Formats: sequence, structure tokens, C-alpha cells
Amino acid sequence: MSRTFADSLQHELENVFFSTDEFASSYTLSRGVNETNGVAAITAVRVYERIDDQGFASEIQSVDFDVVATAYEIDGEVTEPTPGDRFGNGTDVWEVVPIGRRMCFEALDGEARVLRVHTRRVIRGR
Repeated sequence: MSRTFADSLQHELENVFFSTDEFASSYTLSRGVNETNGVAAITAVRVYERIDDQGFASEIQSVDFDVVATAYEIDGEVTEPTPGDRFGNGTDVWEVVPIGRRMCFEALDGEARVLRVHTRRVIRGR
């Protein structure tokens, strides 16, 4: 059986890039009381420009989590990120948020196999 380009890309994303300890870390993903442990994600701090209704620009710093879409599971079901979802590593917690008029996530490829999820770090609280 021959593999398509899309099949090959999915295999590379799940088995090479995202399972490599060199790049990905493991997080607990939660929505309310439901949790999924062992979600592999690559994080990076990025700065986004936001223009308010009066036309003033401001910069927003986000900790983005790049995750394979099929690994974004809540209570055993694959789902899209929702504002308020949380990533945790046992020490720190990041909450999923939209940035300005952007959604709280965006696809990194044409078929939405990898998602970039925008978050902010939670300083106090759970």
C-alpha cells in the first residue's frame, strides 16, 4: 500500500517532530474538571500586534503551544481549543485565550493537522 503525501506528513508530525524529547514537552490539558495527561507540545513565546477600536496598536505576549490536532483531547474526545482550556506541567499553568480579534488557535498547515494554541501564563489561582 502506498502512502500519500498527507499520510507521510501526518506520520512525520506525530512520530518524528512531536515525539522527540529534544523539542516537545509533556503537559496536562484540562477543561474544567476534565484532564488529559501526556499531551506533547512545543512552546514558544511570541509577540502579536493588536489594534484596538480607536486604531491604537499594542503588543501582546503569548506562550504558544504547537500541538498535533489529534492529540488535543478533553475527556477522551478530540476537540478544538476553547478559551479557558489550560495547559499545566506540574509547576506552571497557561490558559488558552484569543489574541485580539484572532481565535485562540490557528492551523499551522492547510489541513489543520498541527495547531498553534495561544495562551497566557496564570500567575495566581488554579
